[in-house]
Amino acid sequence: QDRPARSDSGESSSERLATRSSVYSRREARLNSLSKPEEDASSKDYKKLYDDALVENEKLKARLEESKQELSRIRSQLDRLTQVTTKLWENNQTCFES
Repeated sequence: QDRPARSDSGESSSERLATRSSVYSRREARLNSLSKPEEDASSKDYKKLYDDALVENEKLKARLEESKQELSRIRSQLDRLTQVTTKLWENNQTCFES
């Protein structure tokens, strides 16, 4: 749970976007290759394609889980910050009323 924030990981948003784009590009290329008729249908290794898809899905699930945990952590921080800010504001108002 004490994972560094995504911004602390050293990976910039452009690097994440490039990674995401390459994942989408590979998926699109794979789907295009499946839809193209080939002379020798037996040359396709469906088991390999299936295994690759499973691996990719597991990686995506792991990234999704990390993102959910990060979102939860950030929401918790925001809630604490909101509570502190509200208390400070209320104390400040009380000082001005006196």
